[in-house]
Amino acid sequence: MRRFIVFFSIFILFAAWFAQTDHAEPSQNMIRVYVDGNEIAFDVSPKVVNGRTLVPLRRIFEALDSEITWDGATQTVTAVKEDTKVVLTVGKTKAKKGDKEFTLDVAPTITNGRTLVPLRFVGEALGATVGWDGTSKVVTIDSAPKKEVKVLEVVDGDTIKVDWDGKEETIRFIGVDTPETVHPTIGVEEYGKEASDYTKSKLNGQMVLIAKDIEERDKYGRLLGYVFLANGTFFNGDLVSNGYANVSTFPPNVKWVKLFTFLESEARKANRGLWGSEKKSPDATNKGDTGKVIIESLDLNDEIVIIKNSDTKDINMTGWKLVSTEGNQTFQFPDGFVLKKGASVKIVSGKNAAPRNGVLVWTKAFIWNNEGDKAELYDSSGKLVSQAGKN
Repeated sequence: MRRFIVFFSIFILFAAWFAQTDHAEPSQNMIRVYVDGNEIAFDVSPKVVNGRTLVPLRRIFEALDSEITWDGATQTVTAVKEDTKVVLTVGKTKAKKGDKEFTLDVAPTITNGRTLVPLRFVGEALGATVGWDGTSKVVTIDSAPKKEVKVLEVVDGDTIKVDWDGKEETIRFIGVDTPETVHPTIGVEEYGKEASDYTKSKLNGQMVLIAKDIEERDKYGRLLGYVFLANGTFFNGDLVSNGYANVSTFPPNVKWVKLFTFLESEARKANRGLWGSEKKSPDATNKGDTGKVIIESLDLNDEIVIIKNSDTKDINMTGWKLVSTEGNQTFQFPDGFVLKKGASVKIVSGKNAAPRNGVLVWTKAFIWNNEGDKAELYDSSGKLVSQAGKN
């Protein structure tokens, strides 16, 4: 009898724990919220009700620098930010911003002692831009001032031309990098056309919002911007999330680097876009087989070396190395790296040292001597197989 009571007690405890664990909770926990580049941690998970995301109100209002008051008798919450006043009531679909009344799709609710409110209404009512990334289940809220402009031309996946107060301006997206399609020395990179076509399909001729970071322009005179669609979608993040771009941040413009890093990790794990082509060929030769691998070009100024496999078989380049003879500096190819037949890979350093498909990063330091340098390529046995340039 005593044993039965013990087992029954354990069963009751387990059942109580299980009942508190909502089967939908894992998917709800997947919803992440980023406000101005920082992820917000909640003690009660955000949830989706009728297509609307509800979140604990206090953390959001605090993140948006608003003052909160709670009336327990009427279950009404009031948030004030500068001259804006927002009022919501638990269980009511009527909300107010100033003197204007709005009808919500979903009423605020109380879950586990926390008041959850519709995120988009709250964010937009307080002057922020709210976006939803359905691919990675991420909500973005950006409170920075923005400029509405019309896209005149998509140059490539991460660069557009816009009408800025009657003047044409080129805008380079901050924090992300798509494969090249119009670079004068690199040419068209793998998945570059797909990225460019995707940006064209989303932005060509559209009105978009542009937000800036710390530095306004790059060394080429282009404006640097975060791009938001009319529906609030954060397009820089959208490119990374869907595998059209990789993270490429340059201080001090690093406001959204945490988000971009997370989105790239998710895209890699799901083999989305350009990450889906990162497969090793089963037909690759052993690492001791040199094949016909050559240094196709050496650009000392842009710090780009292009190596091509002109053989009819894939080459495993484990143990291979590229050497700058002037400074006696060496790049070691990653273990298991396979250069497919007919394919090329770029070894980049200096200003172009950003990881992306078809590119191996040496270092962010400058390697090559612009006044004269030679690149030498050695296979895994130490045999010199190709060279370019001169000292």
